[in-house]
Amino acid sequence: MHVIYQITCTANGKFYIGSTVNKAQRWKKHRGDLRKGIHKNRNMQASWSKYGEDAFVFVVVEEVADPVQLMAAEQRRLDVCVGDPQCFNHNKFADAPMRGLSGPDTPNYGRHWPPEVRAKISASLSGEKHPNWGKEASPEVRAALAKANETNPWRGAEHTPEAKAKIGEAGRGRPQSLQTRAKRSATLQGHEVSTLTRLKISQSLQGEGNFWYGKKRGAEFSAKVSRPIVATNPAGLEFTYPSITRLREVLDMTPTTINRALKAGEPLTRGPRSGWSFRYAT
Repeated sequence: MHVIYQITCTANGKFYIGSTVNKAQRWKKHRGDLRKGIHKNRNMQASWSKYGEDAFVFVVVEEVADPVQLMAAEQRRLDVCVGDPQCFNHNKFADAPMRGLSGPDTPNYGRHWPPEVRAKISASLSGEKHPNWGKEASPEVRAALAKANETNPWRGAEHTPEAKAKIGEAGRGRPQSLQTRAKRSATLQGHEVSTLTRLKISQSLQGEGNFWYGKKRGAEFSAKVSRPIVATNPAGLEFTYPSITRLREVLDMTPTTINRALKAGEPLTRGPRSGWSFRYAT
């Protein structure tokens, strides 16, 4: 007989609704997963772990003669129960339509969670709440991971020039929202680089490690850096410098900051020259 069943925790009154064509086998499956602590319904698993097996009862609440109507009968009950604080069920669809679907076929495809939801998820997985917090992989696990990595089909592979050009083109000129900029800025503020790391970076950029090692700047570049620059301070006063080099010497600015300001065409937002803007003289 096809039935709709209910599993109830007598200790707190919470319940779970389901359907089956073999009630004995279905109850056995639920108990097995709950005993192992792997039941897919985390709410019911938590109650089972807290109150124990003796607090749970399995009862048939409806018999359905026509198997075609079994899902419809379960759906009617879920429509009423799901959302009730006493109901363990979190899936509001009897036939689980999301099972096996991915990408655009799922209702959350392209959905952006609000900041408060993201913060809540992050907090639930941060620090000691993370499942791997304080754990170290054993030597055997590390060796297995290293061995598996040796057979990685992408190990040692490099992008083709065509692929590199495609990736570069996709990222070039891509606008970033103010929220993304603020987030990136916040992650870099207060970050201190150790002396050893700085030394390694410095050594990697010296000699042949430097991109411009052995290369000569073209005439176009020389003409560009020799163009006069107009600097405007926060008060609106303008100062003209004959070249980027002279600007750097007078205002004590790094090439990176000047180039970024010239490219953006907007006032600097931080640093000793905050509020200053720069442009090439016409």
